[in-house]
Amino acid sequence: MLQIMKRMSSRWFLLLFGMLVALAIGREAWPASLDPAEVPDALQPWIPWVLDEPDERLCPRRDDGQALCAWPGQLHLEIDRDGGRFAQRWHLLADAWVTLPGDAAAWPQSVTVEGTLHPVVEQDGRPALWLAAGDHELAGAFDWPRRPPGLALSPSTAVVALHLDGIAVPTPRIDADGRLWLAAEPAEVVVDPERPAIDADRLTLDVVRRIDDQIPLRVTTRLELEVAGAAREIQLGPVALAGGLPLRLESPLPARLEDRGRLVVQARPGRWTLTLETQHPGPVTALPLDGRPAPWPDHEVWVFAADPGLRQVEIQGADTIDPRQTRLPPDWQRLPAYRMQPGMTLELVPLRRGAVGEDRLRLTRDLWLDFAGGGVSLRDRISGELRTSWRLDAEPPLALGQVTVDGEPRLITRQPGAAGSEAPSGVEVRAGQLELLADGRLAPISIGLTARVPASGWDLTFDSVAMRLHLPPGWDLLAAEGVDNLPDSWVARWSLLDLFMVLIAALAVARLWGVGWGLLALAALVLTWTEPQAPRTLWLHGLAAVALLRVLPHEATRPALARLRALVRFYALVVALLFAAVTLPFLVTEMRDGLFPQLDRPDGRADLVTLVRDQLAEDAVRDGAMASPAADRARSVFATVPSAAPKILPRLDPDARVQTGFGVPAWQWRAFDLQFNGPVMAGQEARLWLRPPVAALPLAILQVLLVLALALRIASGMRRAPPAGGSGSGRDRLAAATLSTAVLLMLAGLLVTIVPSEVRAESASIEVSAMAHREAPPLPTGAFPPPELLGDLRQRLLAPPRCWPSCATLTRMDLRVSATGLDLELVIDAAAASAVPIPGHVEGWYPTRIDRNGTPVDGLRREAGGTLLVPVPPGRHRLRLTGPLPASGQVELPLPLRPKRVTAAVGADWRIEGLDRDGRPGEQLRLLRRSAEPASQEPAVTTGREDAPQALSPLLRVTRTLRLGIDWTVTTEVERLSPTGTSISLRVPLWSGESVITPAREIDGDGLLVSLPPERVRDGWVATLEPVERLRLEATTDPHLVEAWRIEADPLWHLTTSGFPPMQNPAGVDRWPPVWRPWPGEHLILSVTRPVATPGPTLTLDRSRYELNPGRRATDARLVLTLRSSQGGSHRLHLPEQAELTEVLIDRQPRVLLFRDGVLELPLVPGTQQVEIAWREPIGLDWLYRPSVVNLGAVGVNAETRVTPAPDRWVLWVSGSGLGPAVQFWALLPVLALLALVLARWRQTPLTAADWFLLGVGLSQAGIWVALLVVLWLFALAWRRQVAADIPPWRFNLIQIGLVGLTIAALVGLLVAVQQGLLGHPAMQIAGNDSTARVLNWYLDRGLAESATPTLISAPIWIYRVLMLVWALWLAWRLLQWLRWGWEGFAAPVLWRESRRRDKDPSSRGAAPDGSRTRDP
Repeated sequence: MLQIMKRMSSRWFLLLFGMLVALAIGREAWPASLDPAEVPDALQPWIPWVLDEPDERLCPRRDDGQALCAWPGQLHLEIDRDGGRFAQRWHLLADAWVTLPGDAAAWPQSVTVEGTLHPVVEQDGRPALWLAAGDHELAGAFDWPRRPPGLALSPSTAVVALHLDGIAVPTPRIDADGRLWLAAEPAEVVVDPERPAIDADRLTLDVVRRIDDQIPLRVTTRLELEVAGAAREIQLGPVALAGGLPLRLESPLPARLEDRGRLVVQARPGRWTLTLETQHPGPVTALPLDGRPAPWPDHEVWVFAADPGLRQVEIQGADTIDPRQTRLPPDWQRLPAYRMQPGMTLELVPLRRGAVGEDRLRLTRDLWLDFAGGGVSLRDRISGELRTSWRLDAEPPLALGQVTVDGEPRLITRQPGAAGSEAPSGVEVRAGQLELLADGRLAPISIGLTARVPASGWDLTFDSVAMRLHLPPGWDLLAAEGVDNLPDSWVARWSLLDLFMVLIAALAVARLWGVGWGLLALAALVLTWTEPQAPRTLWLHGLAAVALLRVLPHEATRPALARLRALVRFYALVVALLFAAVTLPFLVTEMRDGLFPQLDRPDGRADLVTLVRDQLAEDAVRDGAMASPAADRARSVFATVPSAAPKILPRLDPDARVQTGFGVPAWQWRAFDLQFNGPVMAGQEARLWLRPPVAALPLAILQVLLVLALALRIASGMRRAPPAGGSGSGRDRLAAATLSTAVLLMLAGLLVTIVPSEVRAESASIEVSAMAHREAPPLPTGAFPPPELLGDLRQRLLAPPRCWPSCATLTRMDLRVSATGLDLELVIDAAAASAVPIPGHVEGWYPTRIDRNGTPVDGLRREAGGTLLVPVPPGRHRLRLTGPLPASGQVELPLPLRPKRVTAAVGADWRIEGLDRDGRPGEQLRLLRRSAEPASQEPAVTTGREDAPQALSPLLRVTRTLRLGIDWTVTTEVERLSPTGTSISLRVPLWSGESVITPAREIDGDGLLVSLPPERVRDGWVATLEPVERLRLEATTDPHLVEAWRIEADPLWHLTTSGFPPMQNPAGVDRWPPVWRPWPGEHLILSVTRPVATPGPTLTLDRSRYELNPGRRATDARLVLTLRSSQGGSHRLHLPEQAELTEVLIDRQPRVLLFRDGVLELPLVPGTQQVEIAWREPIGLDWLYRPSVVNLGAVGVNAETRVTPAPDRWVLWVSGSGLGPAVQFWALLPVLALLALVLARWRQTPLTAADWFLLGVGLSQAGIWVALLVVLWLFALAWRRQVAADIPPWRFNLIQIGLVGLTIAALVGLLVAVQQGLLGHPAMQIAGNDSTARVLNWYLDRGLAESATPTLISAPIWIYRVLMLVWALWLAWRLLQWLRWGWEGFAAPVLWRESRRRDKDPSSRGAAPDGSRTRDP
């Protein structure tokens, strides 16, 4: 093959390229079939090769594109008891298999084709033969010892002429499986006299029933047959229970229902299972079991499948049995089983009907306390399942601002008739899974030391409530009452161990210094113990050291006690140093937080402005996800509704003003989680104890004073000796008490230290066919074309015609009814050879004669669904169909190919249904004999045969969906519940005031005619209703119709119902509109009211950022707004009068807007917009700067103001509304003054209080470490003067070296401080809300309609430089005096000491201390 491919000429490549280009240009969805004349000459020899399979190009095609090449004619059968003969004409347009009548039990014999014997092989279990294209006459015979009950026919055979025992059968019975029913003969039983008699034709029958409690109630009867002996026809029953209408019959054996419900089965040996499903109209409360003739068993087993969503019943009248001990199917064994005997009645006692249960909802709430403490903002997230509630109302003090349901804004309303400010407001909701997001306010609410907060604030019960309380800077939660968890409040931060330690420490202080000091210690520890970075265990260590020093004697006579006392004093010194290192920063932090609450960062959080930006970004992402259109949960009601299907249910009233709410702050600071478990009832509340910001500074001052007093008391106890005097027993008691205290404190400290803190394999089938024995066409000589080219050639040759799938049109149909039968004349236009479906069905009326253009047509094909097909060549044709009418007087005429025009001549005795006023038909027509019309509606499911068996009862489910929106619509879906294969025509009553808008519907006073062809399952239409306050819905009494009512009410309406309850909502369904399943004749009353919209803002300012860049003569300003509006229009902004507009951006797009007299008109569209406005005004930065006020025109939240001072300004003071920066330098001055007074009292240095103060002020510009280094240097020089003269030389020299290094470091630090002051920027310690000396940020959680106006006091930078120059000169002058004083102490008595080994007296060398001589080394 490779050599052949290598020898391919280049012309094949050129040809392939040309073909591919042509295909790429001209290929359509279905390429047109290729005419062999259009095939290139080089490919002409290959046409037979690529068409080695049967050539289907001339075969008519169905509408699905399948080619039908074999067309059977009428099958002539002559059957008697010994055998039979058959003859049939077949028209084949391509080579094909032809299936013969018969099967393995009745195999055709002596089959001839045009009189010549032909071999018959088995294909798929059926006799078949392979025939070439053309017309063929087939004949054959059957030979059997006894006539079978039925004969299998070819699946495509449609017309049968049957002669049974020489008598013509006008309408032979052919079941859905294509089996022809024959009258069975009695079985002959051969008795052997040599053997005992046995029951050769034995039959065993077991009956079990399943009762499904539905509307209508359904009974599934399962018959287990065990047949032995000869094949025969048996009769069973009646099978159905009293009052049951047969709905579906499933049988592996040929079976039919006779009159009075008896089941006729063509049985043959084996085990068989037959199933009959029946329906019982009306509310069934009793099911009696009557006796039945043999071979019916003497008892039955019933199981009951309850439907709790519909009703609950109690079973009486029968005893339960173990279903596992029966022959029930496995899925039935999970149901309760009962043993029933003839004469017993199974009673269904109703207990409850419809939906039960409560709503299962969860509430997640975020609360933000206002900075000023005047109210609380909230955001509620309600999720869960709604089962009974149609409306959610909020209770005072909860005021709703905005509500969204499933991401869609929902109008906040109140019930009509409610008046006054206390009228509850709420929203309309619907059953199913609920995702509700609500923003609101708790106002007015008293916020002080205590506050009462509702647990839910909604008029319903929640399964659980999770609440998070956000407190602004300066606030703290002391305690919470009424919650089910332990939030991180001040009380909750205390553990029993903490309480034990505080009490032990307070008792120890009381034992050491008295009750007064004990109470002071208790107050100090209680206020500081739970604070972060507080010296908790150090208090215990300090008290232990004091107690030990008191126990040990001051002047120990024994060396061991002296060493122990020295060790304890060292321990006390280490504790004192650690205490100072921990306590001083702690006190500084407490004072700073008391003065400037915005500097407190709980849990290491970022600054507030950063948190606000992050939260707003998260909210934007979340809102964008929620605002996206929700998934369409409503499934398509039916696929065949015409173009007049209803538009999407409107969500909002165009006259309503959807509220946008008050806005929700986005800041996060200190949060506390509050949990409510179990059912949370309406009206339940929690009580909170809060610490307001006004108490922060007094509390901080009290903490500092108490801690300092207690610390000084402990420090003094470490320095002083134990009290002298007193009796020995008193001293002993004191020693014992202090010793026990010390031991207890050390154990407690140890306890605090050690206790931790919180192929699938696929099988291949091999088919053997007669084609395998045919010789393949010869391979053309010459070069071998590419396989791709040959495959494309075959595809184009066998492609459907261009007109596919609509190659035939039924232009006109003339219908005439005569006394003898029905005559149809069809006008068909065919653009290509087509298999045209004609009116009729094998289970109903079908023609016995077909003429095409005046010539009889013998080829009529039956499809699997019972549809009849006629082959039609291209062109215009007239088909005439004739057939007899049934005696029942009702004819269903399916129209698989709907004619464009229908004319009917039915006479006075008949009435036709299914045509509109213009003569346009539906999918089927119905003929009714007027004399046979019953008083009540009877379904037409006739078979067209006079001896037809009992027809299965049709059952349709009518689902009506009432949509109450701005317009009221009713969408009706009709679904077939009975099996397909038969036509159904029923009239469905309409509601009062229902106006059908779907075209091509036949309506009269009795209702709307529904016609379902045999394979049609659904139908539907749309109607409108006039809005009324009271609507009565009544169910039909037709036993062939079962109704379901679904109501989808828009939030515009509030709906209440009376009559009977809806069904139970299924669990886990996202959206479940309530559904009512009425019994026949039941009614439901709907009372509809329209809630009144509550007043509220339609424009919300979610965020504003006012940026100011003041210069020396002018200020550049920029205002960024995030607006959320529910309606379009315009909004006015009032800018400063002298403002010069420079830029306007809306959603980052430049816009040119009208700006006149300081008023700027902003266009609004529904949704969220971001607006940026920039302007310039001639106001510079002076000593006192206050920016101009901008009237925003709306109250907003999350207001930010940013001021960027010029670099040549010295910021002295700032103030403003909300949370902003703080100039900590001025708070540092009192601290420096206090430290200066304390340090000045230590007379060891020459510095006065003024010196210490000025030194501290200057060093504050260089940093805390430089100041500590200079102070340490001065203290070291003073300590040098107290160094004893008799210390070892090495220690003295080491001290000297250390002083020199410390002096150098201190001088470098002073030089850095001078350089920073003269050349650097002022260090005013500006912090808070992510502010610095260069950028000042303010944040206001809830502002007014006008922008915030901060105040800025600044001075030119040269004033700071002059002051620092004066300080540097003063420092140089005083530093010279300090250096002289330091040198005097440094040089006294000597600068450096020699080692003692180097004695200057030579006579002393070698002399020992006792005067003896030693060897000079």
